[in-house]
Amino acid sequence: MLYWGEGEKRNRNSIRLGNSDPAVIKIFTEFLRKVCNVPKQKIGFWLLLYPDLQEDTCKGFWIKSAKLDGYRFNKSIVIIGKHKKRKLGYGVCTVVVGNTYLKVKILEWMNLFSASKLRNTASIAYRAAIV
Repeated sequence: MLYWGEGEKRNRNSIRLGNSDPAVIKIFTEFLRKVCNVPKQKIGFWLLLYPDLQEDTCKGFWIKSAKLDGYRFNKSIVIIGKHKKRKLGYGVCTVVVGNTYLKVKILEWMNLFSASKLRNTASIAYRAAIV
């Protein structure tokens, strides 16, 4: 469900999910490791930062808060927003895995879940209509 709401769906070759909440990043990283069996060294991260944020401080925050010790961080991206002052204290962390097969699998899981929910909703609506 995290990927359905927060994940990047257009690119068919990589799995990317970005968020400003360390709990979301931690849960998704654990999902990739424990459910999808993605090796730790295949999971990468990058940060989206405002100019007034210190990259090392932000990386330290994400490593500690989302339990990302030992993972690899790619180069951070610094953006200049409409306002010069930061909006997010530690930026946005994005999880990245390059794996076309897994991407297709996750998208199919989303489709299957959606179809299942539609069937259940229709069944409930039908039963309510005949009562």
